[in-house]
Amino acid sequence: MKVIHIISLIVVLFATYSSGQRCLGGPVTSVCAGDPNIGQTGANCVARILWFYNTAIRQCRRMLYLGCGGNDNRWCSYIDCKLGCRRGRL
Repeated sequence: MKVIHIISLIVVLFATYSSGQRCLGGPVTSVCAGDPNIGQTGANCVARILWFYNTAIRQCRRMLYLGCGGNDNRWCSYIDCKLGCRRGRL
């Protein structure tokens, strides 16, 4: 029984820690509007695949984010975008 409590505590702590982490290139607060903006390159910019919400077709789409700048319509994962922009939250 003690083992179950310890494992549960570890899972809760990990989930709490993980939810506080931001992905590289993600804005502080993502939004579901605006054209995709891939940003620009620079000395400290790291390009990566992120997601944006396309309001015209109501779908999340991948984009190559160049690592710096851009707008806040960028999401760390498809799931983040889909949940963040589902109907009724726009």
